[in-house]
This record gives sequence, C-alpha cells and structure tokens, in this order.
Amino acid sequence: MEFSIRLNEKDWKQFYSYVQKELAKSKPPMAGQLLFNILLWFFIAFEFMLVFFIYKKDIFNLSTAFAVTTFFLIIIMVYFSSLVRIQKASRPSSRGIFIGEHNFSFDEEGISSKGENYESKNGWGSVLKIERAMGMIIIYFDTTYAFIFPESKLEEPNDLYNYIHDKYEKYNKT
Repeated sequence: MEFSIRLNEKDWKQFYSYVQKELAKSKPPMAGQLLFNILLWFFIAFEFMLVFFIYKKDIFNLSTAFAVTTFFLIIIMVYFSSLVRIQKASRPSSRGIFIGEHNFSFDEEGISSKGENYESKNGWGSVLKIERAMGMIIIYFDTTYAFIFPESKLEEPNDLYNYIHDKYEKYNKT
C-alpha cells in the first residue's frame, strides 16, 4: 500500500492538542500540580486575610488583601503565559520534516516514509500503538513521536486503519 500526503501546521495543531490531552490523562503533569498548589495557597492566603480582616481590623486592611491578591494573580498569569510559550516553541519548523509532502509505503516488513529532508524505515515491531481519534489515524513509535494521517486527506481511511491494525496485531502480540 502506497500513498502521499501533505501535512501542514493545522495538522500539527490537531495532533499536538490530542497528545496534550492524552499525556495529561496518563500521568499527573507537573504543571497541573503547580496550578493546584498556586490555587491552594491562594485560597489559604485568602482565608487567612479574611480571618484577620474580621477579627483584627487594626493589623490587616483591605489594601493588604488587594496586594496579596494581585501577587497571586500575577503568578497565575505567568503560569498560563508560559504554557502558551511552550506551545509556540514546539511548533514545527518550516525546514523540519513535519510540514510538507510525505510518501508512505506499507508492506510486510514495516512502514517506509520519505519526505523532502528525510527517509525512514520502521518495522512493525517498533510500533507502540495505533489510535484513531479526532479525525486522525496515529501510529506511535514513542510517547509523542508518531506518523499521523488526517482522515480528511486520505481516500480510504477505513482501509488504511484496518491494514495498519492487522499488521500491528500480527507483529505486536503481548
């Protein structure tokens, strides 16, 4: 089975979005723990300020509460802006191998792929898993290294998925 497919940045965004969701499900991410800790300490500080504001008005005033709240809001904004920077930094390069025309060949030995700046051959035994999600067929070779096939760009996505699934089952019996 042979075919060509052209991948663009929209395809990468779709795959990246899916991978983020799947990784978040598999292990508790450090970023999620950080956000939880920030919100927890924000709540504790708010409760602390509320108690002092009610019972010790001469020690604690509204301007102190505003200053502490502003501090935590700045921390939260920095956290979310870093997430956006990470996503921008991981976008595929125009000179990289993701964006562009890819020629794929599937046979009994494995998957051959050739593009403008690369050529690869992967045996069926190196496939970790296959998935069909969000309008994509995904062949994983590692946690985030995968071949993606947007179904909208395939003539017969069901035939491709069935073929890949059969080969995966044959060579990856556990």
